[in-house]
Amino acid sequence: IPPPHEVPRAVLGVILASAALLGRLGAQRAGLRGGVVVLAVRPGGAAEKSGVKGFVQEGRQRPSGDVILSVDGKGVKSEVDVLRILDDKEVGMTVRLGLLRDGSEVFVDVELEAAQDVGSPDKVLFRRSKL
Repeated sequence: IPPPHEVPRAVLGVILASAALLGRLGAQRAGLRGGVVVLAVRPGGAAEKSGVKGFVQEGRQRPSGDVILSVDGKGVKSEVDVLRILDDKEVGMTVRLGLLRDGSEVFVDVELEAAQDVGSPDKVLFRRSKL
């Protein structure tokens, strides 16, 4: 059996927040009961290039931002749901996000990037055996 090798985690280039923060950000007024808040996007990252909008930009709260409702057609209710779906993906693959934006559902395709920041929770390397 060959030794396992490290594979970078495929990420969207976002900071996610739980639905518990939705009320503070005003999203519950739009009738939303679930989803995952895009708190911020990494400047120049995959999500930003695809037009995903965070509730915080350059350290300032914006009046609106995106809430992820689904990833590749699978509904999400927590950050863990998003991470589980992304665990099956590789850098360079494209995922389709279902987003709530300004009260309407929109869809955005994002090409996954390799996690960049070693101090970031999404910069987790996992071991995969070559088969």
